[in-house]
Amino acid sequence: MQTLQQNSLYRMVAIILYIGVIISRFLISATDSCEHQLTVTNDVMFLSILVALVGLELFENQRYKTNTPFASAVILLLIRMVMFEVLHLTGCAYFNGFLYLTPPLLAARYFGLKMGYLFGGVYFLNFALRSVLPFEGAADLEALLIYGIGIIFSFMMANIATREEQSRVKVEQLLLDLQRSQNQVAELATEKERNRVAREIHDTVGHYLTVVGIQLDNALAYQQIDAKLSNQAMLHAKRAATNALEDVRHSVSRLRDTTNFSLNTAITQLTKAGGNIAIERQISGKERHYSQLVLTTIFRIVQESFTNIHKHANATTARLVVNLGPEQATLTIEDNGQGFDLADIGQMQQNPTAHFGILGLHERLELVGGKLFIESEKGQGTVVKAVIPRKELMIEK
Repeated sequence: MQTLQQNSLYRMVAIILYIGVIISRFLISATDSCEHQLTVTNDVMFLSILVALVGLELFENQRYKTNTPFASAVILLLIRMVMFEVLHLTGCAYFNGFLYLTPPLLAARYFGLKMGYLFGGVYFLNFALRSVLPFEGAADLEALLIYGIGIIFSFMMANIATREEQSRVKVEQLLLDLQRSQNQVAELATEKERNRVAREIHDTVGHYLTVVGIQLDNALAYQQIDAKLSNQAMLHAKRAATNALEDVRHSVSRLRDTTNFSLNTAITQLTKAGGNIAIERQISGKERHYSQLVLTTIFRIVQESFTNIHKHANATTARLVVNLGPEQATLTIEDNGQGFDLADIGQMQQNPTAHFGILGLHERLELVGGKLFIESEKGQGTVVKAVIPRKELMIEK
């Protein structure tokens, strides 16, 4: 498809030729070197046709901009060809013959380079037969050579314009593809962020609300039996609610600045809300060797594991071991609860919506190249292990 830049080049060439013909006509008139008799009528006709040609260029530019319809292109080309022939008959302009450069360029513009080459060959023969042959001297041969060079140069310019336009179209297409890719990346990032926020809500608020609910149940159960235990459960519930509010504020703060997160501090605050469960914790290794993403992932696994212990295990003790080693980070959480059948985990994985917590743990570990292992038997407690290779952590830094 022809474009504004191509059309501008073709029109510029055409208008330059028109101006050259006008200048040559009046130079010849001024020197009185014309073989033919010059009359006012011829001059008026000559100028009228050239003005009409310029007007035709401006009309087409205004009417069709970058894409002249096929039928209109044929009509406009024929009109120009007739006008060129009339100008040629008036004689006495050295550049008259060079107007024959225009139809091949127009044909290339309208119908493609192959049609332009065909018109170029036809007009070269036409110029040779009508303007030069039979040869009467070196001047005639020179004129033919100049016209041939003019055609070659014109098509070189046309080829350059076409290739430049093709390159421009290709670049625009690449930019469109890049924009689509950016939009897809943005959509994926939005989806990823949505999932991350869902995990944050589940892991933080969900954990503390579970603790609050359990402690309130305990408070109601002991209300008539042991007021001291009931008040203690209420205090645990209040502490869990306070920790939940603090954790929400802390999470919002981390959205703005993730450089101050401390795994040790976060786990300490979490285990303080252990309620009736005695929690032993052991944390070793250097946090600075690990990225914020990995440290947060470890904390969320700890958080989700203790949520499950509070909800389902009926445990009285739990043990937490975190080792940020030189080769890998390992996490082990053990409880003395009632345990469960591992076959239930398989059913949960087949229906992920049945247990978002375990699904969230797997998703988090996949982001850092880690793996999750769960060991449990009914009546024997549960062990949750997570392993994250150090080589994956270095990529995150």
